[in-house]
Amino acid sequence: MASSAFLFPGQGAQYLGMGAVLCDKFPPALQRFQQASQILGYDLLEICKNGPLDKLNSTVFSQPAIYVSSLAALDLLIQKIHKHHKAAKLLQALAWANIQH
Repeated sequence: MASSAFLFPGQGAQYLGMGAVLCDKFPPALQRFQQASQILGYDLLEICKNGPLDKLNSTVFSQPAIYVSSLAALDLLIQKIHKHHKAAKLLQALAWANIQH
């Protein structure tokens, strides 16, 4: 049986502009950021796109930015493999379970 693992970036992986291209080209990514912004009470994508960098580098902002960017990228991966891989349903369930808890 084949196994797969997904590694996601951590503290220090943040950069100005992160998530912007993904949100511009993949509407579900934008929805992830909008949902996160509602929960957090501030515009997370705006901070990711325009900073300022010292604000984005702060743990209180960088952790949600990295987390939501990673989930958005996972959503894109799921969409790409959905028709071709049985594990897509499991990945989708894991991604949504993470955001709902």
